[in-house]
Amino acid sequence: MKNLKKIIGIVCLLHTLSVYAQNPISFPGVYNANPEARVFSDGRIQRG
Repeated sequence: MKNLKKIIGIVCLLHTLSVYAQNPISFPGVYNANPEARVFSDGRIQRG
């Protein structure tokens, strides 16, 4: 019974950590620009 509680606790911990790791490359609050966007000479932006 104790082993089952440990396993459930570890699974819950790993699930919680995976929820917060949505974008591990950049820090929280850092937003990167779209690298595919292009700005024309008149200031319009082409997306995708």
